[in-house]
Amino acid sequence: MKKGKQPTCLIDFWMQETVKKLTALSESGETTAAAATNTSNVEIGSYLFAAQDASTSSLLWAVTLLDSHPEVLAKVREEVESIWLPESDSLITGDQIAQMYTHTVAREILRYRAPATI
Repeated sequence: MKKGKQPTCLIDFWMQETVKKLTALSESGETTAAAATNTSNVEIGSYLFAAQDASTSSLLWAVTLLDSHPEVLAKVREEVESIWLPESDSLITGDQIAQMYTHTVAREILRYRAPATI
């Protein structure tokens, strides 16, 4: 990532941000000891495990709760189909998601069954 290569995986994105922080600290003359902890194998592994665990938990609750509420699932499907088709090359944008009922459903699932209860 220091050589300016484009990220291709989650670890690359992590390291890209870490390199930016380390560079900014170095340019300002501050110590990089605190930032260096974000680059250890243990730190990266812990982050990836936590992200995977939280995502899996949230997705399982989403499937379970949507199955239990077919009227909500139908509305979500209808909404997504109205703005996106699998054959299209376009993605749903962040601005579109922010305005969607589907976004509200996802936030409610996270509120109802938070992936991390700490």
